Amino acid sequence: MEADRGLIGVLLAMLGVYYLVVAHRHQRFAHYPSVYFTWFSLVYMLCTLLHPPVLASGRGDNIRRRAIYLAIAILQGLSMMLISSCLLKQGRGNLWAVFGRVCLGGLSGTSLSFYLLAMSGNGGLVQHAGGRAGIAVACAAVMTITLLYLPGRMFSACSAILGSYVLVLGIDCFARTGYINHLAVFTRCRPDIEYHAEHSGMLLQAVALVLAMLGGFIQRLCALLRFRNVLAGR
Repeated sequence: MEADRGLIGVLLAMLGVYYLVVAHRHQRFAHYPSVYFTWFSLVYMLCTLLHPPVLASGRGDNIRRRAIYLAIAILQGLSMMLISSCLLKQGRGNLWAVFGRVCLGGLSGTSLSFYLLAMSGNGGLVQHAGGRAGIAVACAAVMTITLLYLPGRMFSACSAILGSYVLVLGIDCFARTGYINHLAVFTRCRPDIEYHAEHSGMLLQAVALVLAMLGGFIQRLCALLRFRNVLAGR
């Protein structure tokens, strides 16, 4: 478990840095991990909701069940990446771009909703599965629609929000503040679960906010500089 936690932390940190700093230079490639993680998350959550782990069945049975869910989600994510790649190779670049933007907007909006929910702590919509789902869907819809209509302006913001959130999750795999536990709380859809916003978690919240603002500003500035160089004929 320690090795798995460390590996997951490194992968999350690398992905977060990519979306936070580098994604604006490779917008087409950035859609690939967006498509993968979107379908991976949806399929894994669906498996968990349809057949949740049973506490009375024992630790070994639950571990095997989660391993099966992970394998199914990974295969589904990879298959959707391959389908997306085939669309791009067949010359349907516009459809591929729309599909990738929908996934990126949905991921960034969901990350923003989890950020807001984790900051609120106890009380309110956090204790209710319907309220949590409503906030997540609303944020994902807003970010997706704005990214579809303003892709040039909103790509930097969406990638910065997603990158800062994922990077902080990776950091918490090593810092062990417990901040990453809100993912398990918010995706179980059980109204009897409470989330406690600790001071260490609030520090990571502040770090994520600063990183998102800096990442969005840097990516937008680099995009404007590239556009200026193109106009100058360089």
